[in-house]
Amino acid sequence: MTELTTTAAQPVASGRWTIDCTESTATFAVRDLGRTVNGSVPVSSGEICFDRDGRLVSVCGTVDLAAIDTGNQRRDKDLRNPRFLDLDTHSSARFVADEITPDSDGWAVAGTLTMRGTPVPVCFHAHRDPEVSGLVVRAEARVDRREFGIRAPRVLIGHTITMRISATLVPAP
Repeated sequence: MTELTTTAAQPVASGRWTIDCTESTATFAVRDLGRTVNGSVPVSSGEICFDRDGRLVSVCGTVDLAAIDTGNQRRDKDLRNPRFLDLDTHSSARFVADEITPDSDGWAVAGTLTMRGTPVPVCFHAHRDPEVSGLVVRAEARVDRREFGIRAPRVLIGHTITMRISATLVPAP
């Protein structure tokens, strides 16, 4: 692999990189009864590819929704319900990028997030974390839960879910 750069200060080797699931996190935040609820789900797989010029060219990843953790067992059990995440039928969510555009400090990564069997267009803003050694990419997106068919009165659960990913990458074998 040839050493290339995504910015002048951040060399990246071209090729395929896989997500180290033990070092990566997927978190979310949503309003619930007037306060913000934070939660996490394990990252179960993912891959990012850079071309010979250091451009990000593909992104995909999967999270394990069945292992959702909001810090409240009753809430986590409720989220399994078909009215919410329907986890007995759809235990994971998957994102696949369709278009990647460089921006001022990273990339706009537009693609499809499939959750509850429903594909929804989503755009993540992603950047390489310059504060850590190795290759760590952080990304954030906001989605409206109603697009996935998750229905509840807004007074109970806010419409907007903020998703954050911190992906530690290692060269693919």
